[in-house]
Amino acid sequence: MASPLSSWARTKAKPQASVLLRPSDRHEGAVEHPFPVADRAAYKAAVGMGNGELNARIREAPVASVPLQGLVAIQHTVQPARVQEYIDDPLRIPTRRGPVPTDVPIVVKAAGVTYIHDGHHRITSSLLRGDANMKARFVDLDAGRT
Repeated sequence: MASPLSSWARTKAKPQASVLLRPSDRHEGAVEHPFPVADRAAYKAAVGMGNGELNARIREAPVASVPLQGLVAIQHTVQPARVQEYIDDPLRIPTRRGPVPTDVPIVVKAAGVTYIHDGHHRITSSLLRGDANMKARFVDLDAGRT
C-alpha cells in the first residue's frame, strides 16, 4: 500500500520540501526528514572501524539500487532549500570534495541496520518524489561477518 506522502508526490508536478517536512527545533531553518534517526555513537559502534578503514570500504563499494524503506539516518535534520534543489534536479551532484566519492549517496549496512552515511538531502528528495529505490554506493559490512 502506498503511503499518503508517496501518493501525493506522484500526483503533483513538484513536491515542496518546505511544506512536506516538519520544522525542527534542533537547528534554525532546518526540517526533520522522514527517516528514523540513530545516535551517531551507536552508528560508529555498529560500524566497528575507524574512518580510514570505512572510507576505504566506501571507495570499493558498488553502486546499487537501494530501497528507501527501512533506511536509518545519522543526522537529525535537512535544509529544505537543499532538498528542494534535488527534487527539482534529481541528477544534481554535490560539489563538495571529500575522502570518498559523493556522486551518489552512501548507505552502510552494519549490525543488520542500513544507515544513510552520506546523502540525507538527496535521499529525502527521492522519497518525497515518491521513489521506492535510489542508486547509492552500498557498503555491506555484515557480509562476511560471523
